[in-house]
This record gives sequence, structure tokens and C-alpha cells, in this order.
Amino acid sequence: MKTTNKIKKNAVVAMAAMMILNGSLTVGMNVSAEELGAVNQQTAGIENETVQSNIPETPDKPQADSYKDNDKISEYNKQVDAYNAAAIAYNAEVDNEYAQAVEETNRKNEEIDKLNAAEEQRVQEETAASEAQYEADMAQYKKDYDSYKVMEGRILAAGYASVEQYNNLINKYYNEPAKVAVEKNAATQVTIKDTYSIQEAEVKSGRMIPVSIKHSFADTSLNYTEEFEIDANDIITFNSINAAVETTSLGYGFYYHTDDSHQMGYWWESDSYIGTNANYHVNTWNSGDSHAISFKDGKKRASDIEDIIVEYNYVRNPLRTAKTYHEPEAPQKSEVAAASLIDRVADPVKKAYLSLLDYMGLFDEPELAEEIVVPADPAIMNTTTDSTNTTAAITTTNQTVAAKTTNADVSIEDTQAPLAAHAQTVEDIEIPKTAAATGSWALINLLAAIGTGLMSLILLIGCFGRKEDEEDEDAETVNRKRGVRIASLIPAVGAAIAFILTENMTLKMQLTDRWTIMMLIILAIQFVVALLAKSSRDEEEKDVETVKVNA
Repeated sequence: MKTTNKIKKNAVVAMAAMMILNGSLTVGMNVSAEELGAVNQQTAGIENETVQSNIPETPDKPQADSYKDNDKISEYNKQVDAYNAAAIAYNAEVDNEYAQAVEETNRKNEEIDKLNAAEEQRVQEETAASEAQYEADMAQYKKDYDSYKVMEGRILAAGYASVEQYNNLINKYYNEPAKVAVEKNAATQVTIKDTYSIQEAEVKSGRMIPVSIKHSFADTSLNYTEEFEIDANDIITFNSINAAVETTSLGYGFYYHTDDSHQMGYWWESDSYIGTNANYHVNTWNSGDSHAISFKDGKKRASDIEDIIVEYNYVRNPLRTAKTYHEPEAPQKSEVAAASLIDRVADPVKKAYLSLLDYMGLFDEPELAEEIVVPADPAIMNTTTDSTNTTAAITTTNQTVAAKTTNADVSIEDTQAPLAAHAQTVEDIEIPKTAAATGSWALINLLAAIGTGLMSLILLIGCFGRKEDEEDEDAETVNRKRGVRIASLIPAVGAAIAFILTENMTLKMQLTDRWTIMMLIILAIQFVVALLAKSSRDEEEKDVETVKVNA
């Protein structure tokens, strides 16, 4: 039984592994080690093959020998751009596919690790249980073997040649007849209706009496029960099961196959219980207690309930079955099925990146002289002035050389020199004036900068012009006062720099601009510094007055 359960358990573990590796449930399949190996072969080395179809086609490199092939080179470089863009996309897809394969492989390996851990845990638990059971069986075996050796000594001392001879005699004269009785009683097929009979009255009373019958076999699950009703004038007779089966020579006990653990049991009626208040109650003997009961003569007390309860109890007497003795067999350790471990899925293989192509360089084209304009003979130049517009033309040579441009074909155009045209003197050409500069500067900003600087100047003069007063003060007080006044340089310098960087006084003046708020903030900061310097001086004067008063 244990071996069957282990086989089933191993099969469940293997099927779970297959479901994890394949990502689906397969019903009713038989899992073997070969199939597990095949699954590992299929899942090992997961390779991102879906990107194979996205490999761009490499452009053919043209044959180029001179600058005349620059068009081919330019077209090839365009194809290189397209190829490199596709290669970058391909390489990104390789990374994405590989990341997904790694994630899937890790997920499967986590599940495999869990299954392997559970399988190893099962082997440990079953091994420990097997060891414990073996030790318990061995201890019981030693006890049984010692008891057997004691009984063997007694049997030999009683005159029997061997324990085997004793067992044969016991079976022949005691146990085999008992088996025959058991078989005969089993063929009788006793039912509870075989244990009672009803003698119906000619005149019915019309009152129904409830009846309850129960036959119980101790220490077994076998119980015969029945409940029904009879007329009060009917007479019901109850018998033990002894009356319906083959009993012993004493007519009291009987062999009966109640269940597997008591198939050789010798049963006998231990007692019977009669619960009734009927006046008519006759006790007799019929291979056991027999009771005849009826309410035809009324009941003992008027307040009693009219009912009949009968219960027969049977106990097993093992002394009626002779015991035989056999040398006990030494216990064997139960084998524990080895752990069905699953190999982890191999790491995925990442496809190689596509290398980007290099561009082809263009050939240098030959340099050509710049276009030279030769003035015509002054004798043939005439100047005319029109009231509305003036045109100028200068005669040139019969050849005009076009200037060179990058990656362009060199061409020389022959143009016919035009006839003398109206020319225009340099003095007559009107030079456009520069557009007037736009913008403005703010007067408030200038005043704020000046105010900030003046306040700083006044504070600094006060700092260095009061040396006689500072002789009576300690160094810490002097340094604090000077620090506050010197700090006024920061807003003053900041205001000057801000005004220089944001204002252009060559432009037109206006009252405010977008920098006015900043300048006013700097002025306010300088004002706060001045207040701090003034408060320090006021405190000093108060201290002097206090000293004079105390003096």
C-alpha cells in the first residue's frame, strides 16, 4: 500500500513539473523519466528566434574610382543610413527578446526549484517515518519472538513433538469445526425479523403500541434494529439470535462471522433488556432468553407509557477459538522512492548584434578659378539717369567661368557679351541707412542704483570715521558694527552690476521697465542693512548714557 502511494505521489510531482515547463495542463498522461528529459531538451537554451525575420538586407557597395562616381557613393550612403537604422532596431529587438527569455527561464527555474525542494523534503520525511516505523516494528518483533519462544517451551513440555504438531491438532479439533459453523450461520442469513413473532388478537383494541428491537455485538459495527407498532391486544414474542442459528452443544453460544476482525468469534448472549409496563409478560428459554409481551391485560400503572423496548447484547468469548502459534518474521525496512528531481532550464542564448556599416567617402573634385568680371572699355560706357529707377550694366568678356560648388559638376558657359548698357556711378547708388535701434532705459532703475550706492557710501564713512568712539568698546562690538556697515557693499555692487547689464542709456528714457522690481528689491535690502547699522548705533548711545547716569 505504501509503495502504491509513493508511486502516485511521484507521478503527481512529475506531472506538475511537465505542466510548469510546458505552461499548460495535460490531463490523463503518463509521465516517465524519458518524457521529462525530452521536456528539458525542448526548454533548454531558449533562443530568441523571432528576430530572425527582421534582419535588414545589406546594401551592395558600388564600384567607385573617381569624383564622377560621387552620385553612386551618395546613394550608397543613403542606403547605409537606412540599413543602420534597421540594424539598431534589430539589436534593440534582440535585447528585448533576450530579456523576455531570461525572465521566462528564471520563472521556470523557480518553479523547478520549488518542486525539487518539495521532492527532497518528501524523501526526508518518508525516510524518517520509515526509520521510526522500522524501529517500532523491530521492538514489537522482539517481544513477539520472546513470547513465541516461551510458548514453544510450554508446548514441548506438554508432550507435543513441535509447535507445528500442536497447531495441526488444534485446527483439526477446534478451529476447523468453528469455521464450518461460521459458514453455516453465514448461509442462514439471519435478519432481525427472525428474532421475533407476533400472535395477532382476534379482537383488536384499536390502540397501537410502539415496539423497538435492537441486537448489538460488542466492539463491532454490527447492530440489528427495527421499530414498528402492534395492537395492544397482540402478543409479541422476542428471541435471541441463538434461536435462529446453529448453537453449541450447550445451546447458548454460537459462531458467527460479524466482521473481518471477528470472523472466528464465538458469541454468546450476555444479557437482555426489556423495557415495558405491560401486565402480560412471560419469560421462557429458547437457546437464550425469550420474552412474550402484550397489553391485552392493561398496564401496571395508569400513568405509565404504553411501549415495548427490547435489547439483546452479545459479547465475544475468544477462549472458544483455540489459538495457534507461529514464529514471527523479522520486519523489513520499507523502501522510500528516490527523489524525482528535474533539471533546471539552461540559460537562454542571446543572438549576435548586427554591426553598423561605415559610409563611403566622396572623391575630391578639381578646384576651378572663381568668376572674373572684366570691365568694358570706358569709351563705350554711357551713364543715364532715370527719375524713377537706375540700371547698370558692365560689359564682360565673351567667357564666364561658373564658380565651383561642393559635389556639383563643373561647367563652363559661353555667354555673348551684351551691348553697352546704361551704367550707374557709385555716387548715384543709394546706400540704405541702418535701422534705428529699439529699446529704452528706466529712470527709476538709475535712481535705485544711485540710492543703493549712496547708502553704502554713508555707512562706510560712518564705519571708518568713528575711531575715537571705538576705543572705549571691546573688539567684538567693534567688529560686529563694522561687519554690518561693510556688508552694505554687497547690495551696492549688485545694484551697479545689474544696472550696467540691463540698461542702455543711449536709448530713449522711460520711467520703469521689467528690471525695476529687481532694482527696488536691492534698494530695500540696502535699506534693511542701514537700519541694522542705525540700531547698533542707538544701542551704543544708550549704553553711553547709562554709564554717565551711573557715574
